[in-house]
Amino acid sequence: MILFVIASGIVGGFIGWITNRLAIKLIFRPHAPFRIGPFYLQGLIPRRRQQIANTIGQVVEKDLLSIRDLALYLSGPGLQSRVGEILALRAGAYLRSRLPFVIPGPVRELLGQAVEEMLRREAPLFLSDLASDLPNELQQELDLAAVIEKKINQLDLNELENLVMRVASSELRHIEVLGALIGFCIGLIQAGLFNLAQIYGGKGMGI
Repeated sequence: MILFVIASGIVGGFIGWITNRLAIKLIFRPHAPFRIGPFYLQGLIPRRRQQIANTIGQVVEKDLLSIRDLALYLSGPGLQSRVGEILALRAGAYLRSRLPFVIPGPVRELLGQAVEEMLRREAPLFLSDLASDLPNELQQELDLAAVIEKKINQLDLNELENLVMRVASSELRHIEVLGALIGFCIGLIQAGLFNLAQIYGGKGMGI
């Protein structure tokens, strides 16, 4: 009897584990529709890929990073200073490399430094003026939700599956273990009920 109860728990645990594992696999696979009689089988993400991508794009644009938020970040004074510094260094290096070699090195260096200083001083002011029109321009020209949706749809399904598995591997493994544990408990309960039925059924027959 004890062996029967333990065996029932093990079988139930295996069924629970394999069921949850199969359910997790069916999130991603099969990639293409697979026909089984009158029915078609396809993974949840491949089948709803466009809808999922559209939903993610809308959520990101409306709730996480709106065009106005992005514009405000790009127009921040700290970023303007960094952009001005980058422009200054690039312009100075470009000027030094493009000036004729007949111009002495010290003179080229002096001219490069003069351009850098001018851009460090003027670029933040120019970027600040540009930033005032940036939110309206971005809202008119940039569809952030469409960009995100396009990027997700362009992802290879194998890459997408590997990405999700890397991020949520421990949680998915917990789901498998939980399925095995629940199945084991159900197996024990079923075996216990069966034994009780046998015992009380035997007593009833004896009566």
